[in-house]
Amino acid sequence: MDQLDWQLIDREFLAGRREASRESLVRYFDGALPTWETVLADVPRREAVSRITGNLLYERGSASTVHLVVGPSGEGKSTLIRQVAVDLASSHEDWRVYWRDSGDTLDLKWIAELVPDRNTLFVSDDAEKIATGCFDVLRRLDGRSDLHFLLAARDTDWRAVRADSLPWNTLNVTPKRIALRGLGKDGVDAREIVEAWTRSQALGQLASYNQVEDRVAALLAAVRGEEASLEDGALLGGMLRVRVGDRLDGHVQQMLGRLVHYPLSNGRTLAYAFFMIAALHGINVREMSPRLLAEALNIDVSRVEEEIVIPLGEEAAAARAGDRLLVRHRAVAESALRVARSLGVDMKDIYARLTRVGIRVATRPGSGLDAKEFRYMSQKLSSSPEYAIGSARAAVEEEPDDLRRVVNLVVVLRHNAMNDELTAVAQEHVGRIRTMVNSREAARRFFYEWSIAEGKSGRHEIACWLTAVSLADLAWADPLRDERDVEWRMAGFVPGFKALAVRTGDERFARGVRAVETLLRGWPVSPRTERDMVMYRSYAKSQGVPEMDRDTCRTELTAAVVAAWRLRSRELPDVPAGSTLRFHRLFQKLDEHPA
Repeated sequence: MDQLDWQLIDREFLAGRREASRESLVRYFDGALPTWETVLADVPRREAVSRITGNLLYERGSASTVHLVVGPSGEGKSTLIRQVAVDLASSHEDWRVYWRDSGDTLDLKWIAELVPDRNTLFVSDDAEKIATGCFDVLRRLDGRSDLHFLLAARDTDWRAVRADSLPWNTLNVTPKRIALRGLGKDGVDAREIVEAWTRSQALGQLASYNQVEDRVAALLAAVRGEEASLEDGALLGGMLRVRVGDRLDGHVQQMLGRLVHYPLSNGRTLAYAFFMIAALHGINVREMSPRLLAEALNIDVSRVEEEIVIPLGEEAAAARAGDRLLVRHRAVAESALRVARSLGVDMKDIYARLTRVGIRVATRPGSGLDAKEFRYMSQKLSSSPEYAIGSARAAVEEEPDDLRRVVNLVVVLRHNAMNDELTAVAQEHVGRIRTMVNSREAARRFFYEWSIAEGKSGRHEIACWLTAVSLADLAWADPLRDERDVEWRMAGFVPGFKALAVRTGDERFARGVRAVETLLRGWPVSPRTERDMVMYRSYAKSQGVPEMDRDTCRTELTAAVVAAWRLRSRELPDVPAGSTLRFHRLFQKLDEHPA
């Protein structure tokens, strides 16, 4: 209608739909978004379709209603609300049915002018976008009993816009929530699905079961196995598991073979765009927005829907989920990453680019993206060191003046035993550490992580020096607060002191071990450190170091630090000299927990 930018669903509209091909049905079973053609074809009808339709027919004329279908992506919400729309539009002449296409809004003036001679149903996916409009229509047209809304949304998106916090209780309407998650234990919906697959010759691996009951049981078991994932559809995950199973990688590779034939305006193909979406979803970073994808691909954001979102939906590859773009299921995203590796796709470059562009887009006002997901994406890439290091380096390149980015990079390098690279990064940045953003917060961690790399490289004197800096009284760093930081860094002295004692025979280092063990007595240490302290005591005793009071321990620890610093194998002019370090705040904090 011209006055309302929604699609009227009536018998004429439905009669004009072409017959769905078997190929399109199989794609639908693989996770493609439903179309009117597939909904009109022989696809499964869940019990909730009849229940909602029955509720609407029962309540027509008595009061306006809101039915809200919620659940993760891949649970069948879009199919369900389309099927209800078809039922009412095709069989009940006393109903008008309107479908909301993406971007359409509610026109209060036009709705108010609707003659209440028939009931009107407004049907919308991504309903979080019109939640407030729906409430306003019902509030301003209070008293109308012919207006009904059938809405579907991911539960997370509905909550994100605080739609449940709208004062629905002030209206004569309470949204009826229908939660979709998996399949009912009675097997009714599961049987409907299996029989539809059978009619379409789309059983896949499920055809290995001869009996319908066995196929239904296998589907139910697979869906239950997917229910632990709160954000990916258990239904779609279970269906993929039983129909595709261990052939998922081959299934995804076939899909990619089709996607490479879709050119993008930037000269790349739809397959590359899919890999970008899968790169984030596959590591459970659900932050891909159309704007981020456009900038990562260097295309105009206005082209994303037509060039990428629609064809990926048709190929059962990816779809919108609220204001995010996600692969249809995380299992497919993870499979895509395995396939990418086997095909030699440069995922390191993709992750580095997503890190840089993600930080850039997320830090703009109103982006709706969480910048931390991109700044620390390397932590979710730990199983792929090359990707993790590339992402961490990209974050430093994007925000070179933030010390937290540098600290994250050195942590990633340490986890991958790249001690020489870590040392080079630390020495590159230490000269300007005091002027960097967030230096007060991150400086101590910076020196401690650096100290570990020096120790692993056998430069124990420098390791002890840097550990001491991480614990010292520094006017330009935040005071020590975390109990674990004190524990780990104090214990971090011991390997270096012991190694230096062997190298030099200087008893100050053995006395330093005794000082660490004594000062940590009473401190709330972890079980591991508690066990280590027994070994520290045994070591000190074996070296002839007697028990010492806490005042003596403070003196001896400081002396051991200075002795280590004097043995330094190279100069670090931008690091405070060991002879100048003082530990008054550290000792005060340790005295809060005397033995």
